[in-house]
Amino acid sequence: MTASRLTLSTAAARNLATTAKTPPQMREITPRHLLRVLPWTEVQGGVYRVNRRLTCTVGDGRVSFVSTGARVRVIPAELCELPSLHGFGDPDTLGALADRFVQHELRPDDPVPPGQVVLVAHGKVTRVGAGAYGGEALLQVLADGDHLGDLTGPGAPPARALTSCVVLVLERSALDNLTALSGGLREHLSRPPAE
Repeated sequence: MTASRLTLSTAAARNLATTAKTPPQMREITPRHLLRVLPWTEVQGGVYRVNRRLTCTVGDGRVSFVSTGARVRVIPAELCELPSLHGFGDPDTLGALADRFVQHELRPDDPVPPGQVVLVAHGKVTRVGAGAYGGEALLQVLADGDHLGDLTGPGAPPARALTSCVVLVLERSALDNLTALSGGLREHLSRPPAE
């Protein structure tokens, strides 16, 4: 009977503990394709770090968010992913609209708070309707970046959390308040939808 090994050998431990170091890259000796791919910053010496940049893909049908600690906020320009805001370009009004969304943290099977628009920041939300023989039927599963409802419709349909999730809810009264203040938004929402 052989005993199973519970520790690493000395050579394996040394291999895991040793970091692989690449040679320093300088503009004169670096391959040309890397010069186009990497962001270059001239430094005399020392260590520097390239910070990640926030990128938003417009037109993908999903809304993007930014998180600061436990607070989640919708990126104002991403609100143009909602069908009624396609082509709306006033950044101040979009920022004011983003500020009116209220964050809710839900546990599995919690109902989603009612509102005009519900944005799913993290987790999964389901819409369930009446199914055959009196049972329930799964109508839709929404995940990160999806939304329920629109600014010009009757409001978000009832839904419940499938997993632990964070949703942002815009109430009708907050939307009415903003449209009363912004003539540009009121005019944009009164237009018939583009086909």
